[in-house]
Order: sequence, then structure tokens, then C-alpha cells
Amino acid sequence: MISEGKSMILIFFLQIAAGGTATLLLTPVVEKVGGSFYRMMACIYAAAVALAMGMAMMVGHSSLATKLLISPLLSSSAGPLVLWVFGGMFLSVAIITLVQARPMRTWIWGLLAAGGFLALLDVVPLFIPADAYRLVPLFHTASIVTSAVSLGAAISALLLGHWYLVTPALSIGHLQRLVLLMGISLAVQAVLLVGGLLSAAQGADAELVRLMVARPNFDALCFWVRVVVGLFGGIILAAMAWRTLSRYRQTQAATGILYVAAIVILIGEATGRYLLAFRQLPL
Repeated sequence: MISEGKSMILIFFLQIAAGGTATLLLTPVVEKVGGSFYRMMACIYAAAVALAMGMAMMVGHSSLATKLLISPLLSSSAGPLVLWVFGGMFLSVAIITLVQARPMRTWIWGLLAAGGFLALLDVVPLFIPADAYRLVPLFHTASIVTSAVSLGAAISALLLGHWYLVTPALSIGHLQRLVLLMGISLAVQAVLLVGGLLSAAQGADAELVRLMVARPNFDALCFWVRVVVGLFGGIILAAMAWRTLSRYRQTQAATGILYVAAIVILIGEATGRYLLAFRQLPL
């Protein structure tokens, strides 16, 4: 159970880092936002990378390493080193961003985002049962990637919303793009969740899926929190934030909504990662 908990934290913070870095590509407003915004974002996502790397070291020395040896000390293959290469690059860029006057160029953030998603794909095998139905790995991969996007979009949108207080001339379109990305990624997750459950129900997890959905237990609680709070609650709040920005042009009100959206999405993703790590379900 300890190993599953560590792998849950690993994937959660790696998703935040990869998805958050990718969303920076939607805010090419360096000249108006200023270097402070990117320095803050670099610090937040670098902390997430560091936590993921710390958990990777612990998972790499556990029984889960039989599926994927994350620690480079235990594996000579190149694949498991993706997380370490990405983490080293990201931490280096974060340090440079903190000390220099101007933010990094957009292509560098794009390169880091690509590395982050490669690292995510590298750890996916940790969560796929050996006897999984043939479509389950596909839903695992798609769910992990889209979850990373929604997490990153929610956090980045919330933080960008605060910058309108100090830069009122900033185009509202930048925040709208992040909110739209958040809503779309949550909607895609809802579709993937249905497909993932149906696929899992075709294999060895059929009884687990039935008990989780139909009977009151902790797994069922996590499942319904994931669905009702994390997904549908997040979609509703994303729609509210979009309406506030599009119709009323109120960035402060939208930022308040994004506070709540970020909280419910974090809760939903945390429960989803619990079911992924402990029950190997693509949620």
C-alpha cells in the first residue's frame, strides 16, 4: 500500500508539471505579463517536478519496480530515464528563469512540455494490470494525458487571472483560452471515463467496477467524488468562468470562479489518482 501511495503522488505531481508547462504555450504575452509571472510559474511547476522525482526514487526501490524501474540506479535502459532527463532540464530552466531578467523563449517551454508528457507516458505501465483488457492501456494513457492538461489549465488560469489586477490592459483572450482548454479537457475526460470503465468491466476488473459503482464503500465514494465533483463540477465552473469572461468581461469575478474550479479539479484528480494507483482503473 505504501508503494501505491507513492506512485499516486508521483503521477499526480508529474501531471501538474507537464500540463502546467504546456499551458504556458497559450500565454505568449511576455511583454505585458512580465518576467515575474513566468518566474512564479517556473517555481510552482519546478516544485511539482522535484516532488515527482523524489517519489520516483522511492517507487524505484519498491516492488512496483518490477513493472517499470524508474530509478536510474536500478536500470540501464534509456526509457526509465525520461523522467530524470525531463526533471533535470526543468529544474535547470527554472533556476535560469529566476536569475535572468527576461523569461525563456516559448520554444523552450514547448520542449519542456513535450519532455513532461514523454515522462508521463514512461510511467503509465506502473498502473496497467498485467491481465488488463486490450483497450484498457489506451484509456489509461489518454486519461493520464488529459488529466494533466486539465490540472495545468486550472492552475495556470487561476494564477494568470491575478495578473489582470496589475496589468488591466492585458487581453482577456489569454485567460479565455486557458478556461476553454480546461473545459474541453474535462469533457474529454468524462468520455474517457465511461470508455475506461466499460473496457475494465470486460476484463478481470469487472467485479471491482460493479462493486465500486453499486455499493457504498470507500472506492465508491472516491469514484463519485471523481465524477460529480471533479468532472461535472469542474465542467460547470469552467462554463461559468467562460460566460463571465465572454459576456461580462469580468476577470476578477472569473478568477474567483477559477479558485473554486481549481479546488474541485484538484479533489477530483486526487481521487482519480487514488483509484488509478490502488485499483488500476483508468479514472
